[in-house]
Amino acid sequence: MAVKKLRQAGKIQQHESVILMLTGSGLKDAEVFRHHPINIIYSDLSNIARDLDQCIHLSSKH
Repeated sequence: MAVKKLRQAGKIQQHESVILMLTGSGLKDAEVFRHHPINIIYSDLSNIARDLDQCIHLSSKH
């Protein structure tokens, strides 16, 4: 919901990619992923910088 509100406010443009870091054990609203591509990268604190770079690389291909 936050991304949707930020897009409506003009803070995030439609063509821009967004990286979400989920720290919980499940998705609260999986409906959102029906309309947007998703790449899941499992990570931990010791690898987060490397994994964020990978995620940015993947999002630049869209």
